[in-house]
Amino acid sequence: MLFLDDLQWADPASLKLFTYLAGNGDLGALLLVGAFRDNELDEKHPLQECKEGVRLLLKPWKREHVTDFVAETFAVDKEEVEQLAEMLFRKTAGNPFFLSQLLQLIYTEGLIYFDPEEARWQWQLEAIQQRRPENDVLLLFLYKLQRLPEETLSMLKWAACIGSRFSLAMLAAVSGKSGEETAFLLQPAQDDGLVLETEDQVEFLHDWVQHALYSLLSEAERKEKHLAIGRWLLAQSTGDKLGELVLPMMDHFNRSLTLIEGPEERIKLAEYNLLAGRKAKTAAAYASALSYFRSGTSLLPPDAWTRYYSLSYDLHLERAQAELLTGHVAEAEQLFDLVLAKTKTELERAQVASLQIILYGGIGEYAKAVRTGIEALGRLGIKVPFKPTKKDYAKELALFLLHMRRWKTSELVALPEVTDPRQRVISELLARLCSVTMASYPDLHGLVILKTGNYAARHGHTAMSSVGYLGYSITAGIILGNYPLGEELCRVAIALADKYGNSASSSIIYFVAGGLISHWTRPAREGLAYLEEAVRHGVEAGDVLIMGYAHVLLLEMPYWLGMPLEEFKQLVHRKGRIARQLKHDNLLANVALYEKLVSLLQGREEGQTPPGLQAARWQESGVREIAQKDGAALGTYHILDLYLNYLAGNYAAALEAAERVYSFMGSIQGFLVSAEFFFYHALAIAAYFRELPAPARRRHRRIFHKHLRQVKKWASFCPENFAHKYWLLAAEKARLEGRVEEAMGLYDRAAQSAQENGYRQNQALACELAAKFYLSLGLKKVARTYLEDAFHGYRRWGALAKVGQLLADYRDLLAEVIPPGETGEGGSRPVEEAAGLLVPKAGEAASGVGMLQWAGAAAAAMARETEIEKLFDAFLANAMKILGADKGYLIMEKGDELFVETARENHRELPAGEAVPLEEFALLPKTVIRYVARTLETVAFQRREQWGIFAVDPYLAEFAPKSVVCLPLLFQGIPYGVAYFENSILPGLFGADQLETVKLMASQIAYINQVQSYLMHQGDKLPMKGNDRLVEPLSERELEVLRLIAAGLSNKEIAERLDMTVNTAKTHIRNIYGKLQVNRRVQAVEKARQMRIL
Repeated sequence: MLFLDDLQWADPASLKLFTYLAGNGDLGALLLVGAFRDNELDEKHPLQECKEGVRLLLKPWKREHVTDFVAETFAVDKEEVEQLAEMLFRKTAGNPFFLSQLLQLIYTEGLIYFDPEEARWQWQLEAIQQRRPENDVLLLFLYKLQRLPEETLSMLKWAACIGSRFSLAMLAAVSGKSGEETAFLLQPAQDDGLVLETEDQVEFLHDWVQHALYSLLSEAERKEKHLAIGRWLLAQSTGDKLGELVLPMMDHFNRSLTLIEGPEERIKLAEYNLLAGRKAKTAAAYASALSYFRSGTSLLPPDAWTRYYSLSYDLHLERAQAELLTGHVAEAEQLFDLVLAKTKTELERAQVASLQIILYGGIGEYAKAVRTGIEALGRLGIKVPFKPTKKDYAKELALFLLHMRRWKTSELVALPEVTDPRQRVISELLARLCSVTMASYPDLHGLVILKTGNYAARHGHTAMSSVGYLGYSITAGIILGNYPLGEELCRVAIALADKYGNSASSSIIYFVAGGLISHWTRPAREGLAYLEEAVRHGVEAGDVLIMGYAHVLLLEMPYWLGMPLEEFKQLVHRKGRIARQLKHDNLLANVALYEKLVSLLQGREEGQTPPGLQAARWQESGVREIAQKDGAALGTYHILDLYLNYLAGNYAAALEAAERVYSFMGSIQGFLVSAEFFFYHALAIAAYFRELPAPARRRHRRIFHKHLRQVKKWASFCPENFAHKYWLLAAEKARLEGRVEEAMGLYDRAAQSAQENGYRQNQALACELAAKFYLSLGLKKVARTYLEDAFHGYRRWGALAKVGQLLADYRDLLAEVIPPGETGEGGSRPVEEAAGLLVPKAGEAASGVGMLQWAGAAAAAMARETEIEKLFDAFLANAMKILGADKGYLIMEKGDELFVETARENHRELPAGEAVPLEEFALLPKTVIRYVARTLETVAFQRREQWGIFAVDPYLAEFAPKSVVCLPLLFQGIPYGVAYFENSILPGLFGADQLETVKLMASQIAYINQVQSYLMHQGDKLPMKGNDRLVEPLSERELEVLRLIAAGLSNKEIAERLDMTVNTAKTHIRNIYGKLQVNRRVQAVEKARQMRIL
């Protein structure tokens, strides 16, 4: 646990870090607690915007609480202190700290005293009533301070100016006293408890003490003391200590600037403010940095730009950046204009423009960033058109081809470094312009990044010019189709980035490598590592723009790579927190898009009832408005519209959506999502081709073949990512052209390739399309096999709405995946059935026809299992079907400890293995399971509001399963374990009828011979024999416990019956196990009966 007090005084950067940590679900077992006074927060305080975590309002004590406190303090009955407590309550308003201080004060005044004759505390009620009131804590401390010796009070005033804690040496030095005298003068304050001495420092009891002392000083006295403290710190700041002391030193100096008149000292302090501001900026404490820069500029004389040009330039430029980073855009622009007007050379103005580009881009002002860059380059003689023409592209492309004939790829790394300052600035401006045109100005981005590469190939390298070789990489691969060459050139850029170690260029290079280059020749999962590097370098460089774009792809790519939807939903949640922290528009838009997508696929939409994937809700959702401001996000919106409509079978709507994508191709070209567009557009054409009118067929045939050729080319360079897509499109083409045998083989190849490379959703899609194909041939039995594979594939992926659609469309073919008791007739099934949780209806169970018969048949089937592991697994599978659970666990007792014996989940396969101790198993609510094992009570809740005492369980808090049931397992009334089930998606699922049926089935399996043999003998230390004698006899207490075990009592009931703690009961049980040489209650009772102990 990490506890931080007085957050109301924390700087914005620290609060931002605290908020980030509080909302980070990946930190594991860390509890963050922060305390603050809400009456000290104004409307704009950063804490007002903090939405993470749980807020608890610590209210004043009530009258009865004060009475309890006073009674316990004086060790008397509450009735004896009622009048005193009432009086103290009125004086302190129930403030606990105020109450304790007031009690101490009236004790020192002799109004409360200990009477040795009566051996009890006494108080003078009337005198306490008549003493003058202190209306708040501050007045109370002022009263206590005024009772101190004058010299002590004077010393404490110095201490209050130093801070909440201080060293005796520092206090002695600034006050002009010796160390011994200082310690002597502080003693009265220590005696009154106003200051506390630690190992090497002294600190005030509470910040109110410091406030009270500070309020006793006039403004002039405060400034004088802060100035003296600042000068003392400056005297200590020799050598390496300056970096350590510069921040507190300047905090004191900046509170006393009006007292500093010497020109030389003012200039020196301006320099120290520059140093302090840069130190704060490095720590991302932008508000603090701004304060230092503002103080620094205020110290400059009117002729500073003439006499102290370099200092004035640096301070104003740093302040402009800090103003912009803290949201003061107008002030920042005024300062940038001032710096540009005062700069002496065009190169300096260009350096200012370079900063403006990255800062404007970071706050989403892309138009300003682009115009700033173009104008700065124009002043240096480099023409960049805002709206490039084909001629502009042709010129740069010709230069690219010329340079590629001139240089081998390996020789590019060895080009000389640029030494000319003008060329270095131009290279940096071009690189900056590349980053801000990436999403909002794709046409211009293509020209600029190619131009950057041409400039580097002609003039040589700088720390930023390596970005230009990305232009070469993109041109060679994405534009000209030579993907291996594109990868080679990308490696050149990475090598140069690593050589220079420049985070600003490295963040761009790794982003492009992972987002635009890698997946055309390497498995797409490898690109994620590049993107993680882009984020890391972006953090180091403070490049919020690239960080946000990298997070977009770290969100988008795992989806298309087949990440299970439940896991992907958690990823969306994490990226949403990051988007809000970065205030990155493109990331915010993509989070909204994929959040809605997952919601539709999982069938989570409010009012959404299967069957079917309701793609129409996509356009009704309002996410288009969120994506409206960003071209790349809007392109993704239309691609997902195409995708959802295709999956839902709305092929005409899918083709309409595809037409809208082409307007945004410049923003998505080269990204993995562009390949998904080609793939699903071609699939939609194939699905709807025979419904198209003749003229439209000719056009769409050309588009289909164009996309097929492109996907085939990609598959030739990277089969891991694209082979299954090509095989599936080729299968659809063969289907349309009547090449039946060829289509059969191609569908299988597509499904197999998707499975081998982890594209689970595309494997399910290939099986679904194969099933439709075989149905068109009248081969229902073959179609059923593929359809069942598609059903299970979508279910494992987590696309429950798609599963529901298959059930609705092919109910007769999917009958075998529906459990016994289901008639297969009637209307649409509820969403839990679409999820693969197919159970008889509750009404059938109530009538005694459905579930009970199902349970009996299931128990009879389980009895035929010869292996206990398979029997337990069958029990879980059947119980999960009855309940509609997607997870089930058997937890068994061994040695009075709990072990996870068998686990089963619908959405992923779990490896078989040995039993795992419950305490080592992270994915279960241990408090629930231990409670059921201890009390033998069934726990069930259908929604979060019912968690009650279990709300603190770490698993429930993190994963929030929607429906949960945990029940004890009994054999002849004796507990031997616990069964736990949950549905992580649907609330209100586990009905009373279903639960009773599972309990019945659980009681039946306990009488199966294999289960009895397992319970009686598994893990037994010695064979059970009637003539066994105990090496050590059971004590009378142990016999009592054993009899209660045989009666079926839980640990809690045994403890209550025998008036002992639960831990004592467990100790007795362990002793019984050891003496009987068993490890289960069932074994203990059986062996005791054999030995005639019971």
